[in-house]
This record gives sequence, C-alpha cells and structure tokens, in this order.
Amino acid sequence: MNYVFGAYGAFFLLLGTYVTVLIVRHRRLRKQGA
Repeated sequence: MNYVFGAYGAFFLLLGTYVTVLIVRHRRLRKQGA
C-alpha cells in the first residue's frame, strides 16, 4: 500500500512539473510573438 502511494505521488509530481514547464514555455513564446 505504501509503495503504491509513493508511486502515485512521484507520478503526479513529475506530471505537475511537466505541465508547469509547458505553461512557462507557452507564455514566453506568446510574449516573444507579441
């Protein structure tokens, strides 16, 4: 049970970081385009 919880925690942490990077890159690209 503890192993499963840790696996989900690591997965969501990586997913959150990936989404944040995509948002930051998208904002930077929009600023450069404008």
